[in-house]
Formats: sequence, C-alpha cells, structure tokens
Amino acid sequence: MFLHLGGDFIIPSDQVIGVFDIKTAKAVSTREFLKQTHSRNMHVNVANDQIPKAFVVTNDKIYLSAIAGATLRRRSNFLSKAKFT
Repeated sequence: MFLHLGGDFIIPSDQVIGVFDIKTAKAVSTREFLKQTHSRNMHVNVANDQIPKAFVVTNDKIYLSAIAGATLRRRSNFLSKAKFT
C-alpha cells in the first residue's frame, strides 16, 4: 500500500514511522529534530509552493506536506486496516 502526500507524491505506507502536524514543531525537541534532519539533507518538500501543514517521518526521510496531518493520519489508518481485512 501507498500513502499519498500531495501532488504526484506517494510513499510506501510500510515506511511511515509517524505523521505529525507542523504545529508540533513549536516544541523544542521537535524543532531540534527537524533542524538536525534538515542539516543532513533528509527533508523532501512535497508541499511545492504551499505552506507545509504536516511532516511525515520515514526510515530515511522527512516529508513536508501541504495536506493536514489529521488527513494523512486518517489515510494511513485506513491503509493499516485494509492490510488486515
């Protein structure tokens, strides 16, 4: 299964570790994590010209998406349930 992150961008759902609202970036620990991953060139901005609303953590990348975190989580939960039915 795949998770659509916006535009023409999809990733394998089994690589997703977590989906987070960009608002959580206000926490010091989250800002530090994003700063470190950015300096290691791990960010992929799939929001294009839009302001990112969420970030998706995978095994090797952080994807910035213009789709709301709640929507992405709902999609990923749907995919998780679909695997077992």
